[in-house]
Amino acid sequence: MTHFMKNFYAAGLLALAIAPSTGCIAASPKTMPGPSSTEACSTEQLTDLIGQPASEANIAKASQVSGARSVRVIKVGAMVTMDFRTDRLNIELSKDGRIARLRCG
Repeated sequence: MTHFMKNFYAAGLLALAIAPSTGCIAASPKTMPGPSSTEACSTEQLTDLIGQPASEANIAKASQVSGARSVRVIKVGAMVTMDFRTDRLNIELSKDGRIARLRCG
């Protein structure tokens, strides 16, 4: 065995000996600050928009009335993230571009 191979082998053993001790400590989950209840959206007063065209005016109205800090318009078949945000209004559209569903999250 050459000098290089001995050093390489020793370094590998050292790495294996150290590896289990790094990262075995369970990290405590970090709590992300979420929106307060005053920032959460509500769809209770938006039922009149179901079936209406997803026009800029209707989207702006939904945003204002819901109290949402952000709005996400979701077309049929669109991929969206699964993160839940109480301050976001999701406007789901039908195939013909009409508002099919309104939900917070």
